[in-house]
Formats: sequence, C-alpha cells, structure tokens
Amino acid sequence: MKGLFLIPLVLGLMLGLILGGCAKPAPEPAAAPAPVPPTTPVDNPSLSADEVCAYVWDHLPNDLPEGYKKDQFSPSTRGALYEGNGEWIFEVFGSGIDIVPLPTNVCEKPDVHYWVEEYRKEVTKYELKLSANLYEKTMELEILVIDKFNIKTDTQVSETRLWPELLVNYVIVYYEGYFCTFEGGVTNSGKIPVEVVQVEISLYDADRNFVAKQITTLDPSTIEPGEKAYFALQWKQEKAYRLKTYGFSFISASGERIHFEVE
Repeated sequence: MKGLFLIPLVLGLMLGLILGGCAKPAPEPAAAPAPVPPTTPVDNPSLSADEVCAYVWDHLPNDLPEGYKKDQFSPSTRGALYEGNGEWIFEVFGSGIDIVPLPTNVCEKPDVHYWVEEYRKEVTKYELKLSANLYEKTMELEILVIDKFNIKTDTQVSETRLWPELLVNYVIVYYEGYFCTFEGGVTNSGKIPVEVVQVEISLYDADRNFVAKQITTLDPSTIEPGEKAYFALQWKQEKAYRLKTYGFSFISASGERIHFEVE
C-alpha cells in the first residue's frame, strides 16, 4: 500500500521539474523615456524691418566692393529678415551696364556708293543683389557679397558718313608774257580715298572782275589717305596783265565739292 502512495508523489515531483525547466524568464522593466529639452524661445528683435532697411541704406558707402556704386541699387527693392540673436539679413537689388569700345571700322557702302565710319561697342547689362548683415547689439554693418546675375552682352554699331577732305600744301602762281601758270600740291587729310578730282581755278583782275575759270585734274587721280597729289595749269591771257586774285575749288568724281583747308 505504501508503494501506491509514492507513485503520485514521484509523478508530481517529475512534473514540477519538467514545468520548471520550460518556464520563461520574467521580462525586464521598460526603460524610462529620455527627457525632451525645453524649446528655446525665439528672441524678439529690438528693431523693425523698416528701421533696419533705413539704417543700412543710410550707412551704405557710396563706393562698394568690386567697384560697384551705391547709386546702382534701388532703395525700393530693399528688405530685411531677422535671423535671431540680434542678427539681421539685409538685401537690396540693382543693375549695371558695362561699355567697352571696340576698334572703329572704315568701309564703303556699295549699295549707296559712299563711305562710313562704324563705331562699335560691347554693351553688357546685368542685375545685382547686395547682401549684408546688421548686428543689433553693436549696430555693425557687414557687407557679405554682391552677386551679379542675368548677364546679357550685345554689340552695338553706329555709323557716320565720311566725306573726302584735302589739305592744300601750296599754290604757286607765276607769269611769263601772256602765260599764267598755276602749280599746287595737296594731301588727302581724310579717312577715305579721294578719286578723280577736278581742280577749278577762278581768275579775277585787279578790279575783282571775273576773268575766266580753268579746270585741271589732280595727279594721281586716286589719292589714298595720307598720300599727296599735284596739279598744274597754264593759261594764256588775252592781254598781258597780272591777275589780282584767284580762287580754287576741288570737285569729286560724283560732282560734289570737296572740303579743303589751306596749310
């Protein structure tokens, strides 16, 4: 009978060992949440945006970095933004233009048969943005940068018509009996060739009465700028007397009178 009572006891002990070996460990307690730092309140500026704009504009120097000028910027485009800790960002916009002269060019217009001088220039237009910092505590102004953008470059050409020009170097008049001889020299003082020039010489007596008009041509017939040409004319008078005065003019191949000066 004692053996029958021991069987349930042994089974109970064995069941307890089995259940105890399979038991799960107790979970660890959850970690406490990390503390959240309090939000730093944004400080309030002591100046308004309008006050900052007015102050910065008044204290901008006329001569700005990189050769720019204050008058290239428009005060109507200025603005200011508070960054905190007493620091303001200031911006203002403007524009500029750079002009670079290019070499001139003398050329003939074949469709209209005259010469012109072309004036060329390279024109660059652009926009500007100036950025600066203003510190409220010290009221110190610091120009950060001037940005150039939206750059556009163009070549502009204008022209002026050129006319032939002569410089009369000398005119000599001498007489031999009934003959009156004129000799002269000229220089092309202009910028274009002078072609097939006629020389008109008007003769007057002692009473300033018109006597005659004689025509000759320059030699050579085409004179490049800076080159010289000569003319000579012999006229037989109807009676032997000294001419009191004379005048001369130069006519181009197209029939236009050429401007001249006497050396």
